[in-house]
Amino acid sequence: MSRERITDRTLLKDHHVDGGRKEIWDEILPGFGVRITSRGVKSFFVYTRLFGQPIRVTLGSYPLLTLAGARDLARDAILSAQRGEDPRRKRASAAGTVEYLIEEFKKRHLSTLRPSSAKAAAYYLDSRFLTRFRNRRFAEIKRG
Repeated sequence: MSRERITDRTLLKDHHVDGGRKEIWDEILPGFGVRITSRGVKSFFVYTRLFGQPIRVTLGSYPLLTLAGARDLARDAILSAQRGEDPRRKRASAAGTVEYLIEEFKKRHLSTLRPSSAKAAAYYLDSRFLTRFRNRRFAEIKRG
């Protein structure tokens, strides 16, 4: 276990791991870190306490999840654990809803569009899908 400032440069560096895993803990945000496997998979995690018991929350893997996004998710997980909410259940329960999918789509894809196109797409998503399927899980929705 090493402690260093995790940067994009750190993540791009080739870390040599002989069988097993290597964990790098962040100097900036206590409890936040990245786990590197022998195959080179880099996963962000946060380690915090919930009702006095230590918990580990896996946030996602690099490069699908950026370092800045992982730090934001880590802060949210730490804050929710301090409020007495289990961040592992919160992410799992929200991830299957249509509302979650639409918000993720907006975050990832609308920023790449021109402002007028992004506004039109957001309006379309909200008016056509979000109003009809807000609290439903996408597995429940059938073609008909």
